[in-house]
Amino acid sequence: FGYYFYDFLNPTIYTICRNIGRIAMPIFVYSLVQGFFYTKNFKKYFTRITLVAIITQIIFISLKLLNLNVVAFKNYTTNIYEMGNILFSFSICLILMYIIHNKILVQKWDKNKNLLLKIFIVLGIMSIYAFIPIDYDYTVPILALMFYMLEKFKITIMLNRQSGAFNIQNVFSKSISEEKIKYTYKVLLGVIILFIFIYSRLNIYTLLSIIPIVLYNGMRKQNNSNVTLKTIIHRYGWYMFFPFHHFLLYLTAMILSR
Repeated sequence: FGYYFYDFLNPTIYTICRNIGRIAMPIFVYSLVQGFFYTKNFKKYFTRITLVAIITQIIFISLKLLNLNVVAFKNYTTNIYEMGNILFSFSICLILMYIIHNKILVQKWDKNKNLLLKIFIVLGIMSIYAFIPIDYDYTVPILALMFYMLEKFKITIMLNRQSGAFNIQNVFSKSISEEKIKYTYKVLLGVIILFIFIYSRLNIYTLLSIIPIVLYNGMRKQNNSNVTLKTIIHRYGWYMFFPFHHFLLYLTAMILSR
């Protein structure tokens, strides 16, 4: 809202709007990683996000062309998402996590060859950012992979605690209380966000994202198995909100600029 209505807002209100917006990115990236670990169907999850990314970019391109070519709208200018929108980064993050998560990519190869293949593919995918400008640049995949490693470590420890097998890992895991594991996990979440803030020189208000992320209790809403209008809205409505609200704000700002 603050971005689109810059010309119509008091500078203080504009600044407040933008600072609130800075909180969003780490929350969405953390939610993406949670979705990766707990989705029932990775392909559908990946397809939904990629499809919405494409729809969003088409909307931006269409409105930009309208802005440039229709005389009535030429007073309004914005450069939002002339680069790739952030959902493309989310799709890239999912691919990276999928590659890293699978121990064996080529069945005929040993672990060392598979590891080298993973490194080669990951570096190749990350090189996309050098040629195609995408919102937040390398920051999003780096943050996602850090969240991924922490989540995987937590899951491994929790599984070891439940395991009846006797080995060093299980003994170590069982010697730590579940409360300490959860507390350490939340502290490390904060450390990761602090690191990415310093590394990427993000807005100071980005650090406020630590609060909702740390307060997340790990519980997911139970989806109703019956397909109703309500369940359809819950499954797909939130995805479509992203391109729709940009379309609405962009178009409204263009009309107001007349």
